[in-house]
Amino acid sequence: MALSAASGTAPEPRKKPRTAQEFKTKLVEDRAKRRAEKEAKDRPADPVAHYAQYAPAPIRLQLEPQAQEFTPTATLTACLETAECPKLARRLFQVLHELALYSVRARGLPAVGLTVGVFHLPLELLAAHFQVNRTTIWRNLQPLLTAGLLDARDHCGKLRGKSAVTGKIWAVSILPERQLDGHAEPVKVRHYDLTAKWRNLDADAESDHTVWSLTRTEEQKVAYKAQQLERAAEIAEARSRAEERAKERKAAMARGEKVLTGRAAATVNAAQTRAEKPRPTRKKTEMQQSFSNLKTWIETVRRVPIFLCSSRLLHSSY
Repeated sequence: MALSAASGTAPEPRKKPRTAQEFKTKLVEDRAKRRAEKEAKDRPADPVAHYAQYAPAPIRLQLEPQAQEFTPTATLTACLETAECPKLARRLFQVLHELALYSVRARGLPAVGLTVGVFHLPLELLAAHFQVNRTTIWRNLQPLLTAGLLDARDHCGKLRGKSAVTGKIWAVSILPERQLDGHAEPVKVRHYDLTAKWRNLDADAESDHTVWSLTRTEEQKVAYKAQQLERAAEIAEARSRAEERAKERKAAMARGEKVLTGRAAATVNAAQTRAEKPRPTRKKTEMQQSFSNLKTWIETVRRVPIFLCSSRLLHSSY
């Protein structure tokens, strides 16, 4: 290699010309470097304090105490206000809906995806809560059953070795608006809800945890036992009266007299009995059940491990 005349050193090797791809890559890297340097120069030392000066002043609302309360039942059942059903039917569904939500919360089930709440509650307790007859409750439930918002079936168990009804299994829609709009199937009590053991009637009878005991005071229980004794005496008296009438008919037939038989004799005997003893007037014996008492009942049946039957997830067919 020839030396340079001026410095006596070898000249630098000639660089190869850049290709178009290398030039483009170098250009992109230079732009990114300049952009990063500019952002670092413009970045404030304390970003929170820097941007806080441009933020608007916070708006603080002074809400009333009752406005802060969240009532899911009133919100989810607001669609019933425009539905064509009796007023008692709306109140019934709101109570059953709140009990369904309480059942879900009491069993620690996830609230996401639940569409149906299933729980056990005797119809007599619901009638005692509204202080009406159970026939009135059942009549007002018919519009809700027809609309598919809920379903109720008798649950059977064993009491002293014999089959007995423990109460009703209620399946209540958590989102009733879906049934009213036709976006969900009618609510039904499933087979596994009915086959589950919700109550132990023998244990409840021994501990006096029955519907009859809950709907009556101590004075009413004492009066009922006295009434049962009086009723037994009346039955014995009626049997003796029937025996005397039978003897009178036999004596009349022996004398050759014409004796009434069949329906005619029963009609005359009934008229004579009403004249001797008029029908007593029935008084209201049931004690009103508060909503907390209904929740206590649902809480009590939790002793039976039936957690899987207390709710139903949202299915794709809905």
